[in-house]
Order: sequence, then C-alpha cells, then structure tokens
Amino acid sequence: MNPNKMIASRSLRRFAAALTAAAMAASAMQVTAADFPLHTEAKSLTASVIRYAPTEEPAAPAATTAKPAATTAKSAATTAKPAATTAKPAATTAKPAATTAKPAATTAKPAATTAKPAVTTAKPAATTAKTTTTAANTTVTPKSTVTVTTQAPAPVVTTTTAPSIHTDEDTGAVYEIRDGKAYITKWTSKEADVVIPEKLGGYTVAGFDSSAFSSSSYYIKTIKFPSGVKEIPNYLLRYCYYLEEVTLPDGITTIGDSAFNNCYRMTSINIPKSCTKIGNSAFASCSALTSITIPSGLTVIPDSAFSNSGITELVIPDTVTEIGSSAFS
Repeated sequence: MNPNKMIASRSLRRFAAALTAAAMAASAMQVTAADFPLHTEAKSLTASVIRYAPTEEPAAPAATTAKPAATTAKSAATTAKPAATTAKPAATTAKPAATTAKPAATTAKPAATTAKPAVTTAKPAATTAKTTTTAANTTVTPKSTVTVTTQAPAPVVTTTTAPSIHTDEDTGAVYEIRDGKAYITKWTSKEADVVIPEKLGGYTVAGFDSSAFSSSSYYIKTIKFPSGVKEIPNYLLRYCYYLEEVTLPDGITTIGDSAFNNCYRMTSINIPKSCTKIGNSAFASCSALTSITIPSGLTVIPDSAFSNSGITELVIPDTVTEIGSSAFS
C-alpha cells in the first residue's frame, strides 16, 4: 500500500473516531445532527477509506469507542452535581427555624427581670428594722446615764480603806485603827519597863508591826503584852540586847521567826499552852536563857529554834512529833 494513503487513512480514522466520540457526547447531552455539520462528511470519508485499511486495524475504533463511555460517566457525574447543589437550599431552609427559636429565649429574660423588683422590695423592710433598733438604743442610753450618776459618789467613800493614825500621849505609842482594832506601828518611849496597854484610844490593842520596837530596842529590859495580842510577829524584839524578861498572855498562838533572836540577856520567858507554832530561830542566841517550858499544844520544834541558847534543862511533851535541824545545838 502507498505510504501516503496509509497516513491519510490513519488521520481520517482518528478524525472519525474523534467525531464519533463527540457525537456520542453530544447524544448524551441531547445534541442533534443539525448542530454537528461534519457528521455526514465523516461517513463519506470513512466509507471511501475503508477498502484501503488493513484487516487488523478496524479493531482500533472499538478502543476509541470506549472512551465516550468514560466521558459519559463524567457527564453523569457532572449531571449529579446539580442534585447536590439542589440539596443545599434545604439546609439553608432549616436555618430560619433555628433563628425563630431565639426570640423564645429572649422572651424568657423579662421574666427573670420581673423577679428582681421583689427582692428590692424586701430591702426597705430590713432598713425599717435597723431604724427601729436605733430608736431602741437611743432610749436605753439615757437609762445607762442615770445609773452612772447614781454610782458616781461611791469611790468618794474612804472610811474602810484608809487607816487613821494616832499617837498616845501617855505611852508615846503610834498606832493605826484597822478593822476596829489598834495596831502599834512605833514605840517611841525610852522607858526600860514596858507595859503595853489593853486599849489605845478606846480600841483594843491587837498587834504590832515587825519594826515597832526598832528605835527603842536598847532601852527595854522588861515587857508585858496585853491579852488581846494573839501573835508575836517576825523580828519584833530581835537585837533587844538588854531585854531580860518577857511576859506573854494566854491566847498567844504564834511566835514568829527570830522574834527574840539575839536577846542574850533574857533569862526567862513563859510560852502559854495556847501556842501552837514557834518560828525558825525564834530564841536563837539567847545565851542567858537556861530553862524553858514547851507547851503541850506544840507539835513541831523548827530549825534552830533554841540554837546557841543556854538551856540546860528541857521537857518535851508527847505532842511534839518533829524536831528540826540544829533546834538545840
């Protein structure tokens, strides 16, 4: 076969195949023969060329013919797109429904707003209560003032707190009145023989301050205590170097610590049966004291009670249960 004719035949076949595909696509898209003017010419060209074609080559158009099927599928897919597009308006149509629901929520808010005034109304009630309380407090204040005015004079009373101080002209004793009794604070007399009176200024003498005889300790030789005295305080006659004799009344219960310490000229003293307590070193260093009677009411002889004394004879009653360190050494 002539090569030129073969080339022309192939070209024609390719052109015919393209036309056939276009025709099938047009048919799928509903295109008429009037719209495609080359259709008739394609047939005539195909008919004139067929007798020169080899026997094997007519199979090629079959493969080519399959292509329009794919194209047709594409067209089908393309045709399906509008359907999807059509569905979108449906979704769009649903949105207004949601929009319509919002006003309902908006409508509920005024209801909550309406409840607030009710709370506001309750506040004036609380304010009213406060006002009432204030008025009540104002009423109480004058009553409190009246009470204070009534009690104000009380601190002025001093008769029970401040003791009165007196001096006895006969004895030179300085004393105070405490709870209706006289207590000697200072003995100014320089007499050697001292007798304490039962009363001073009409008050019973009941006791002494510890330093009452400190300014007259060098003058006293004998001393006699009144019956109203119940206790000889600590250090009362300590260092009364010239004291020789002491007379204690019945009713004395206590002789304090060092009450007669260093009265080294004292030769005798009577301790009444009423005495139940003797203090530490009460008669220490009374070197001239050679005898003494321990009362039966005493239970303890304390430390150094008669240390460095001149006692040579002593009777201790059965009531004594304890003797302290260096009591007689």
